[in-house]
Amino acid sequence: MQHMGICGSDVHFWQNGYIGDFVVRAPMVLGHEAAGTVSKLGEGMEHVFSDFLVIKLNITLFN
Repeated sequence: MQHMGICGSDVHFWQNGYIGDFVVRAPMVLGHEAAGTVSKLGEGMEHVFSDFLVIKLNITLFN
């Protein structure tokens, strides 16, 4: 990722430690609005460098 943005949800997590039923467990990297460049492909991937891509960043591994 070259850039990562935060929104109101991230600020609420940071200030309060939770949002709704979701409780932040440290360590956790906040931010889910990303921009970057594909620099390496995984096995079986082709033709990504000229394609538009979307990534889903609201699924976390809590790290």
